[in-house]
Amino acid sequence: MPRPLIDRLTDEGRTIVALREKSGAQKLVLIRKDKSEITTKEVMDVLFVAMVKDERLKA
Repeated sequence: MPRPLIDRLTDEGRTIVALREKSGAQKLVLIRKDKSEITTKEVMDVLFVAMVKDERLKA
């Protein structure tokens, strides 16, 4: 996760993001900021697919 996004968290702020590993696996990760300490916790494995435009839906 880019550091500028983590820096935008307020004290006691948290965000949850899907991160892709080099292997291609994806993990849902909870990132917490408490004062100057940043902690991360893997929540679960996930699989997100890319959203694509379906031309068949045009009227």
